[in-house]
Amino acid sequence: MFNTRKNRNNMFIFGYGSLMNTASRKRTLGEHVRAYPATLKKKFGYRKRFNVITARNINEIALGIEKNKNKTTFVRGALFPVNKKHIKKLNFRERVYDKINVPHKYINTTLKLQKKTKIMMYRPKKIRHKFKKTERVFKRYKNIVNAGTMQLFGKKM
Repeated sequence: MFNTRKNRNNMFIFGYGSLMNTASRKRTLGEHVRAYPATLKKKFGYRKRFNVITARNINEIALGIEKNKNKTTFVRGALFPVNKKHIKKLNFRERVYDKINVPHKYINTTLKLQKKTKIMMYRPKKIRHKFKKTERVFKRYKNIVNAGTMQLFGKKM
């Protein structure tokens, strides 16, 4: 079990899409960083949807989170420790997203997090619900997300 007291790093990212995937995280961070299963509670008021165009490919739709005023959905994801170098790399990768703070009370995890531990996640800067016929969710992306979900939760997205 990961204990933040033994780790000097007190920053974590909650990833809910391709950041759940070990290989995808490693490609971005340049090293293996273990992730732990975590869930955003319904009371936080978000849901996961394919609602953002990626920075890489103008025709590729990716997962994002958006407000759910009814607060009826939880969001499965990965919680992983990061340092300033990781944050710089993630900010570049996730440049079509804003980083927001997640209060501890809205995360379910087996990790023992100290109160001063900062948890952040990426939220789309621009949410879209209507897409052109040329814009689509790539099968490769879905496979990366599904593999990450399987790694953490033993089931697909």
